[in-house]
Amino acid sequence: MYEYNVKLRVRYAETDQMGYCYYGNYAQYFEVARVETLRSLGLSYKELEDNGILLPVSDYQIKYILPAFYDEELNIKCMIKEISDFKIKFDYQTHNQNDKLLNFASTTLVFVNKQTKKPVNCHNILKEKIRVTRWQTIPSGRGLLPGAIPFGRISSVVPSHSWFSAKNSFLDGYFRVLRTASTADMFLIRFRLCCR
Repeated sequence: MYEYNVKLRVRYAETDQMGYCYYGNYAQYFEVARVETLRSLGLSYKELEDNGILLPVSDYQIKYILPAFYDEELNIKCMIKEISDFKIKFDYQTHNQNDKLLNFASTTLVFVNKQTKKPVNCHNILKEKIRVTRWQTIPSGRGLLPGAIPFGRISSVVPSHSWFSAKNSFLDGYFRVLRTASTADMFLIRFRLCCR
């Protein structure tokens, strides 16, 4: 799994008569989140389209819990949950500025050839992007290390002296493992940090 956070603010034009963020806006918010998630991996929609690959949505599901209101800042957590030969599945969680869960959703997109409009295998392209990004250790500034451990996220939180050594004092106090990957992954990240 790979995870990325995107922040958006509810605009006045996006609210309904009740003052709530109109429910239909979330499909657009999730599109922004997945485009930025792919961009964080070094892959843009434009690049895919220029290479003759389209990504139409084949499935969209959402569960609403609480409404969002005008001018609230929303944090959308976008997660790549599954990549198969012809499809990619994204999961989303939307939190407001008070960190309350507003909704959760998922979309499934299909890799389609631009000319033939038939499914095409792009599994390896994204897998390689995630694998390469997996060992990046530079903070994104948005609260997590994009892809440092895509199958176990690292998040910027309150100061904590974790497994970082004294050699890594520039990172001490900034990161804490929320959900760990395998011991081998942790060792490789420590090794890379120590060798900087």
